[in-house]
Parts: sequence; structure tokens; C-alpha cells
Amino acid sequence: MKYVFLWLNIDTSSLGSCIEFEMIDEYITRGCLNDVIHIDNKNINNYDLRSLIENNNYRLVILATINTLRTLNSFFTEIKKLDYYPKFNQCILIHFGDEGFDRPCDSDRNKLYSLFKNIIRFGNKNLNKHSKSILVVPMGYISGMRSNTPTQTASQRKYKWVWFGQIKLDRQQMINSLKLIEPCYYYNSGGWGGSMNNIGNNTKKFLRIAKFVPCSCGNAHVEGARYAEALESGAIPLIKKYRKGELKALRFGFDDYYSLLFEDSSYPLPSFYEWDDMKSFIENISDDDLDILQKKCLDWWIKKKDYFGKKMCDLIRS
Repeated sequence: MKYVFLWLNIDTSSLGSCIEFEMIDEYITRGCLNDVIHIDNKNINNYDLRSLIENNNYRLVILATINTLRTLNSFFTEIKKLDYYPKFNQCILIHFGDEGFDRPCDSDRNKLYSLFKNIIRFGNKNLNKHSKSILVVPMGYISGMRSNTPTQTASQRKYKWVWFGQIKLDRQQMINSLKLIEPCYYYNSGGWGGSMNNIGNNTKKFLRIAKFVPCSCGNAHVEGARYAEALESGAIPLIKKYRKGELKALRFGFDDYYSLLFEDSSYPLPSFYEWDDMKSFIENISDDDLDILQKKCLDWWIKKKDYFGKKMCDLIRS
């Protein structure tokens, strides 16, 4: 079987349009899905989609972000622009970026999911908002953060902790708790655009010489890309866990959410309910224990990417 990954209304090379391409590509590689063509806004005119599907037996995988999935109507508006109208019951949908479970709304999302043969959600797992039969894979790292260099041992790294992002929610509290642990480096990007502009060599440079990366929550859901970007850089993510009601803006992913996401209650990433407990952990771990923990986390991450890559690709093949 051969596959077309149709990135609907997406430029896969632009972080303003797509932050997921490299992680999906790694899942495809680790899941051994061969004969894949990626079609996006930049190259769609180079392909005859109808001929690929109907004459050359390519299976269609449609990938869509909240920019396209704001409503069910907005999704169909983009579909009608294609030169081929897909048979949805023979297709797989990969749904990106629905952090707040509000784009599309519940009724539109349920209708949308019912159209397709299989659904894969990219991050943000919540069994109260979708069927248990839907595969949720960790969103992983943002494109530009994939590992491609040898990893320096944690004890030899310059900074005790590094953090990049917009200071909001409880992140000022995080910084207040951790900033006296030196040397450290943190950068306030000032917003989403600033964060996207900063992704790449500058972020990599600092994360690759960091021992730890504190992982605060996203806008509406606990899960974000920071833990994966830390692991790709050889740093150890420190997960902040949240109790329900702890943050008014936070609506999903409370308590030990990552056990649910990773399908692994023994994941090795250190996790804390209190920033001060995280601070104490950073201050008191020995160099030997630090290097042991780093290796354990990085080995686990490779196996976890293999695990979810296989699950994703097996579902696409089925």
C-alpha cells in the first residue's frame, strides 16, 4: 500500500502554518510506513490527487489544524477546493491543535469524526471528549527541534535549567521559584509569534547545554511541546502536574495526565505538583544520579516514539 498525506490548507515548511511536520515524519519513519507522498499548499498543483487515489491505489490521510477545523463548514470549504472529493470512509483524519476541544465544537467534532475510517488526534487526550477507540499520539516537538547531534551528558552541561516561552498563567510563579538556581537561562518570547520566531538554532543552542527544562502547562490543556523539545535536546524535562481548579484557564489534563497520554504509569520524567518541590529536586540531585536519570529519560523517549509511531502507522495501514 502507498499513502498520500494531504496537509489540508497547510504549508508544512512554515511554522506559522504547521508546527507538526517533523514529528509526524518521525512517527512515519519509526512506524515503517513506506511509499509516502506529502502534499501541501506548496506542491499540491504538482499532483493529480484523483489519479493517485483511484488509479495508483494510494490511501489518503488528511491532516488538518484548527485553522481549517474552526467549524465543520470551514473544513468542507477547503475540501471543495480540491480537484478530487475524498471518500471519507476510506480515509484517515489526523486532527492537530485542538488544545481546548473547541475547534470544532463538540457537535461538529463528533460529526466530523463519524465520517472517517479512522481518527488520530495529535496530542491533548481527554476520554470525556472523544471515544476511547480514537488513537491519541503525543504531540511531541515543534518542527525545527528534532535531534541531530550527539548529546552531552547532563552533569557537564552549563545551565541548571533553561526555559523559553511567553510568561503567562503560572509561569511567573515558576520563574520566581527557580530563578535563584544558577546558572540558568530563561527568555520571555512575549507571545506565540515571538515563540515561533525563536524556534530553531537559538533555542537548540541553549537547550543542548541545559540540565533541566521545567514544563509548564499550555493555555487550556496540560500537554505542550516543551517536554519533547527538552528530550530531543538531551535535557531532562521536569513536569508540572496540576490539580483540577488550580488554574482558572486550564480545562484539561489534570493530575497525572502524562500517564494517560504515554499509556505508561512508570514514565521516568520527574513530576511535581509544586514549583518549590521542583526547585528542591534540581538543587539536591547528584551529578551521578543526574546522568543516570538523563540516560533513562532519553532511552525511554526513543522507545516511546517507536511505540506511538508503530501504533499510528498500524492504524493507517488497517
